Amino acid sequence: MIKIYLIEDCNGLQYIGSTYRDLSVRFKEHKWDSKRGDCNSCKLDLDNSIIILLEECEDDERLDREYYYIRSADKCVNIKKYKGDEIEQTEKRKKEKKISHYKWVVNNRTLHLERGKAYGKQYHKYRSSWGGDERTHNNLLKIKLNIFS
Repeated sequence: MIKIYLIEDCNGLQYIGSTYRDLSVRFKEHKWDSKRGDCNSCKLDLDNSIIILLEECEDDERLDREYYYIRSADKCVNIKKYKGDEIEQTEKRKKEKKISHYKWVVNNRTLHLERGKAYGKQYHKYRSSWGGDERTHNNLLKIKLNIFS
């Protein structure tokens, strides 16, 4: 069973979440994440807040129930307010990841080329372990199967 929960701080800010774990364990994880700034709940004062079980549901109902409570909360700090946002957020993350990878490659060009060469050598060694070298036409994978019938 999945637990839908609410974390509310002393200022009235609310965070809605879902978990299959015990609520006290999940609450400790939120406190840990807030120290690193990794979670939406870091906007809350987690030292002066409570966690409340709203509902238990099946896994296939999880998102629907969680979004229902997110939409009905007054001062909700969740980034994803509606189901449509999930698709937009995923596309945005993909685009950001692609841009950050490109920037890394540009800034670390020599390292990127060295890694590419090392990968090529490992791949060649792996391919030649299949039974020969395709450049000398001595590769077991190129044997025609009909000769065995």
